[in-house]
Amino acid sequence: MRLRRRRVPALNQVSATDCGPTCLTMVLRYHGQRRSQAEVRRHCETGRDGITARDLRAAARFFGLTAQNRRRPAGELRDEAVPLIAHWRDNHFVVVEQVRRGSVSIVDPAAGRRRLTGAEFEDGYQGAFIELTPDPTATHRPPAPTATLTGYVRGLVGAAPRLLALVLAATLVLQVAGLVPAALTKLILDVVLPRHLSGLMPMLLVGLVAIAVTQGVVLWLRGTAVTVLQARIDEGLVAAFVRHMLSLPYAFFQQRLSGDLLARLSSNLAIREIVTNRLLSTVLDGGLVVVYLVVLLVISPVFALITVVATLLRILFLARTYRPLRELLSRELMARGETQGQVAQTINGIATVKAQGAEQSVFDHWRLLFGRQLRLSVRHGRLRAVVDSGVSFLSTLTSLGLLWLAGRQVLAGSMTVGTALALVSVAGAFLAPASSLVDSVEQLQSLQAEFGRVQDVVDAAPEQRSDGTRRPVGAGTTIALRAVSFRYGPGSPYAVQGVDLVVEEGQKVALVGRTGAGKSTLGKLILGLYPPSDGRILFDGHPLDEYDLSALRRRFGVVLQESFIFSGTIQSNIAFNDPDLPSAAVQEAARLACLEDDVAGMPMGYRTFVGEAGNALSGGQRQRLALARALAGRPAVLLLDEATSHLDAETERRVDANLDALRCTRIVIAHRLSTVRTADQILVLDQGRVVERGNHAELLRQDGFYARLVVGQLVPDPVPSPLPAPAREPAVLLGGPERNGEELGDHWWRGVPEPEQ
Repeated sequence: MRLRRRRVPALNQVSATDCGPTCLTMVLRYHGQRRSQAEVRRHCETGRDGITARDLRAAARFFGLTAQNRRRPAGELRDEAVPLIAHWRDNHFVVVEQVRRGSVSIVDPAAGRRRLTGAEFEDGYQGAFIELTPDPTATHRPPAPTATLTGYVRGLVGAAPRLLALVLAATLVLQVAGLVPAALTKLILDVVLPRHLSGLMPMLLVGLVAIAVTQGVVLWLRGTAVTVLQARIDEGLVAAFVRHMLSLPYAFFQQRLSGDLLARLSSNLAIREIVTNRLLSTVLDGGLVVVYLVVLLVISPVFALITVVATLLRILFLARTYRPLRELLSRELMARGETQGQVAQTINGIATVKAQGAEQSVFDHWRLLFGRQLRLSVRHGRLRAVVDSGVSFLSTLTSLGLLWLAGRQVLAGSMTVGTALALVSVAGAFLAPASSLVDSVEQLQSLQAEFGRVQDVVDAAPEQRSDGTRRPVGAGTTIALRAVSFRYGPGSPYAVQGVDLVVEEGQKVALVGRTGAGKSTLGKLILGLYPPSDGRILFDGHPLDEYDLSALRRRFGVVLQESFIFSGTIQSNIAFNDPDLPSAAVQEAARLACLEDDVAGMPMGYRTFVGEAGNALSGGQRQRLALARALAGRPAVLLLDEATSHLDAETERRVDANLDALRCTRIVIAHRLSTVRTADQILVLDQGRVVERGNHAELLRQDGFYARLVVGQLVPDPVPSPLPAPAREPAVLLGGPERNGEELGDHWWRGVPEPEQ
């Protein structure tokens, strides 16, 4: 007899390039290692371009697994080798969980667990996999600290202990009050009515009214306390989440959609709702179940047995549906985040959509994502309906069964009518908190699914730890780069390689080169938005990471290529980093950016609303507004990346003259070489390397790369000479059938998921 193998824990990837680390996390958990996705992702060093086989193998070995790249046809995969990570169509990763004759079970980080026929598997399988087995000689490394659901909930309920105590006390009063009707029913039917004690009826009426009033007042107090408690939790929880999210590195946001992050923020509210409305009641329900069970055992052990058996049947029924419900809910939440991200992206880029006439194409793509979300929602809803109907059937059957049993005992004379009705009432009172406890198990599914989405953000390491030991930012502005190189991931080509540069205080340094040469990336390295892969960046002679990066960046005035204009007024955008900035300083910044004449022509002046992302302004106005924002704090260093590319030559000349008058350190990134002629030092980049350096006159005399760029701008070539395409890693495995089963090289595939069709 074959023992049933435990299943691979199903996890969902959190970004388009995250399928590889997610698959590795699932395999690690299968082998008993409780690793978080964030921890595995850090060791895989997932970059903008995804990861290669070498990255996955290195991470697997770090966590104590042996890892080998293999190539075999689908028909030669063996169940003994699973779980393994397979290369799937469209450069995706999946975990193969089970191989049987005629079927294969996989866990897809983008689509969940699926059982495929042999033909379906062969259609998606690309003939290659990573074989992973525990290495008995490996050094055990304890899991990195990670946020837990228990700790998260403990933080929630500890936000307002007095309010929490009030809610618990009110809930207890309401639950105890539920016993009173059963006792009064027995009293009226067994004592008052048979003995015709009509004198007690007014007292009973007063008692009933008092109970009703008490319940109403307590319900009102409880509702008010819960509302205030929820507000307190939101105030602490959501604020802490947003603060932590803002502390995360720039690369974190590059790998995630804004709509998906908003959905994860909303998951905090869903967690709070479950905790305040369900979890607190569950604490009391457990004690009440014991009390009611003791009462039932004293009155009728048979009734107690039936109610306990009915409750156990309900628990068993829910246990069978727990895993599929949780998996479907997680996938639905992920699909909802993708759909919201697409909508947010479309709204932000509506001008491009309209200009390209791409409404139908955008709508078709949204409908594809929304259709997937709806299909998952329908599947989840259908299973939810099955569960609800099953639970309702068991509850109704139990109530009717107890009523039938009570009737038989009354007819047999072994029980009075009052006792029978009281017993049915107590049994119902037992079933209510018992059902609530069982329902809490269902709510736990939602709680875990929502927390899984929050955990992706909470577990992410901040850009810097606030340990109080950061070097204070001095008055100097000398910047030095020592053999700085950078790539987006260990398997990606270098975007910047071996750059040496010294920017002295007050100098103007320009970075020029063709598109894709690495200029903007180098600018972001100087700002600390990316950590260098190799080399060091020094500010006033000290490594960049010794400073508080936020404080250091406040010494910079920055205009990035993709500088964002926030909804609000012209004044609020210029004073973005200092809302209390005097109006005179705002106007001076606008003057330096040559924006003041445009503002003067607007009826509302600096109070003019710029629209979302500045869509009420022209491209040139948006650039000058971003420049004014950078100048508002009188920065020590200006870093300008194509900051005047939308301006006409005359306006650009005026802006440049205003900036020259400031005599601050300037780092200028530009394609239009007219802005760099006066630079003290010009670095010419090509494919991430510095190929020339000097001032304008020196570089022209060299008659090299820079000179050709200048000539190309003065006399445009009507037929541009083709540039060699950058080398790329092969997207699929190489090697013929004779290499089946052998270990392959490291240049394999990049993990990018396919959307579910």
